[in-house]
Formats: sequence, structure tokens, C-alpha cells
Amino acid sequence: MHPIIQEWKNLKLVEKIGILAILGGAPYGAVALWHAVFPSPTPISYSEKIAKDDNPTVLAINKIEIKKWVDSSEAYLTLNINNSSKRTASNVEVQLGGNSGSWKFTQTSLSSIFQKNLAIKGNSGTEIPIGHVSDFLNNFRTSCAGCYLAGIGVNANIPTELESKICHDKLAKTGRCSLSLHSIQFKANIKFQTVFDDKISLDTVISAYFVDEIETEWQVPNSKK
Repeated sequence: MHPIIQEWKNLKLVEKIGILAILGGAPYGAVALWHAVFPSPTPISYSEKIAKDDNPTVLAINKIEIKKWVDSSEAYLTLNINNSSKRTASNVEVQLGGNSGSWKFTQTSLSSIFQKNLAIKGNSGTEIPIGHVSDFLNNFRTSCAGCYLAGIGVNANIPTELESKICHDKLAKTGRCSLSLHSIQFKANIKFQTVFDDKISLDTVISAYFVDEIETEWQVPNSKK
């Protein structure tokens, strides 16, 4: 860096205003100072536009499951996020929420690993433990207190194979198969940064499938703590 430029950078704001006012008159000096301190953004070049268009970064949730991780006493709501593009997505963050806003999950040593500087390389995927299932179910106290969680998926309609499995279980226990299955939607927001430093935010609607009459391992609490 040229010594004069370095000296200019080291000057205080008042000193810069004085110098520019002397050189070009106060009005012109002020304008020059504004452009010096707040330079106009460099217009994106045509070649960069082509590069961005040819290399979009595409992330998608392709699987949601309840999974026990190593050294974990409680299962985690786990999202599998796939990067189908050629370029890496960096600073990936995932937030779940409903109509009332974002949901809170107890931070654990495992989940905290996936909350900072997470990158997903091109043409690959990764599993992200969002939080404990108990924290997840607490968000359904109002809409489905006492319900049992039967499954989770990206389809609003309850999958036929899930209905068949639950019907089979109930038939074996009660000799009949009248089901009270319903789904409740919530949102997963994915934020990430592209190799072009663009910040992207994507929303995906996810469904939790609940049943009233068949007990499963995971039940929504009946009352608030």
C-alpha cells in the first residue's frame, strides 16, 4: 500500500473533512469524503452473472427421522439435508418453528457441533441433530396434547405405508382398525452462504403425524410445566 494512502487511512474523520474542504471546497470535499468512506458497490460483471447462473447452490431436506446418536441417552429429531449442486454451501443453519415463531431446543454438546461453521459439500448430504424429541413434542402441547407421534415427513398427507403399519399394530392389539390419524405442519428454515457470498434462506414445510389411540414411544405432554 502506498505510504500516502496509509496515512490517509490513519487520519481521524475530522482531519479528513478539513483536508478535503481545503482541496475542493466544503461541499465538494464532503461529497468526496462520502464516496471515500462509503464507496459505491461494484456492479456485478456479466461473467459473474453467468457463473452464478451456471452454478446454483441447491439444498433440500430429503429425510426427517428420530434417531439415537452415539453417547446420547435421548433420541434427536434429525434432518438429512442434501446439496445437489456442484458447489459447497457454507455457514448452514437450520431453525424449526410454527405460527408462533421459532422453536427453542436445549443445546447439547452434540447439537452445538452442528450450529457453527457447518458446510455441506457439493453432491453430498449430512445429518443434523436439531434437538431432543422431548423439546420437539413440547411445541404441540396446545394443538395435540396427549397425542402420540407416529412419524415425520415432508408430505402433508399421511403416507400409506405408515397408515398400514399403525393399522396392523392396532388390529393385533384390539382386533379392529379404526384410526384417528392426523398431521400437523411446521416449518424448517435453512440459511446458508454460497461460494459467491450470496446469503440464501429457504423454507420447507414438514408434517408431524400423530395418532390418538395407539401408544408409541413418543407422546406429547398433556399439560404445561
